This record gives sequence, structure tokens and C-alpha cells, in this order.
Amino acid sequence: MKQKLCKHVYNLRKQFRAARTLKSTLADNEAIIHVDFSENYQCGYAREVQSADFGVAKAHVTLHTGVLYTSKRSISFSSISDNKRHDAHAVWAHLTPVLAYLRNDVDSRIQCLHFESDSPSGQYRNRSNAYLMSTIPFNMGYSDIS
Repeated sequence: MKQKLCKHVYNLRKQFRAARTLKSTLADNEAIIHVDFSENYQCGYAREVQSADFGVAKAHVTLHTGVLYTSKRSISFSSISDNKRHDAHAVWAHLTPVLAYLRNDVDSRIQCLHFESDSPSGQYRNRSNAYLMSTIPFNMGYSDIS
């Protein structure tokens, strides 16, 4: 058990160091997008009568949160959807407006995108996401993805 824990701590420290180095050495034409799905949330009212808890199916929403880093600033973002899927197509449905915002409103010089996540295979690390990552950003005018 100790050997597994030591390996895990070593990998964690190395990943944090690599992420910190990447952030501190970003060129003017690079951006980092750090993303994660939040849990599904049950909608409700700020004030509701007690009977609202019984027999009423409340809507659930999904939040996809992230932080966009450029060499000059960082911007946090979140998108909301009533679709509770967390697969590759949902990831890119949430990310496409963020990439458009980056291109049109933040800095049109950004050409290189670095993606960071906690990397669960069902959401970010799979063949569908690899395909979408190799097409969508390039169709939007980005030239380098990592």
C-alpha cells in the first residue's frame, strides 16, 4: 500500500509542477482551458412551501465549469444545461461557446490550446473526444491543440 501511495503522490506532484510551469511560461498566442463537470444539481426556489418537497419532480441541471488562462489573465466560466449527459459530445457542446468567446472577445491571436481536466475516461479521455478535439477547434481557426 505504501508503494502505491508513494507512486500516486509522486505523479500528483509532477502533474502539478508541469501545470504550474505551463501557466507561467504561456506565450501570447497560447491558452490553457481547465475544465470539469460539476455534479448534477436539483433546481429549487429560494423560498418554497414545505409541500414542494413531496410529489413534485424537480428539474436537474448539469454545470460544466472551467478556467481559461492566457498569458495576461484568467477567466472562470460555467455553462448550464438540462441535458445530464457527460460524454464527449456534451463536453464539446459546452466548450464550443467558450472557444468562440476566446476567439472573438478575449484574444483573436490565440492559436494554441492546452486542455487540462481530471481526465475521466467517460468524459474527456476517449476516442470520441479525441476525434472531436482534432476537428472542432481546427474548424474554429485554432492551429495547435494539446
